[in-house]
Amino acid sequence: MAGFFYNLGKMLAPKLRKGKWVWKSLTADTDEQILAEREVGLDIVASMLGQLSMGDKRQTLFIKTVGAKLSKRISNKKIKFSFFVYNDASPNAFAVPGGFVFVSSS
Repeated sequence: MAGFFYNLGKMLAPKLRKGKWVWKSLTADTDEQILAEREVGLDIVASMLGQLSMGDKRQTLFIKTVGAKLSKRISNKKIKFSFFVYNDASPNAFAVPGGFVFVSSS
């Protein structure tokens, strides 16, 4: 029976965090909005890391270095960014809520 409740919580938690994000974006102060958005992004990133083939350490270090330089230019220093490199034949980049940026590398 404990496994049932564990699986139920695992299934519902991302949906609850999305609802919290929507609610906080309408009612909360900026700090709480940023935190709620980051929590939703962590759910998405966890799912994506299981689906994507990640790039090598050298490429990832380069993208993180460039990303850190760009992040310093953001006016709201409370927003944290995380950068990931994934393998894909076509050039692409995208971001998910919470400051998570994915860049493709062939």
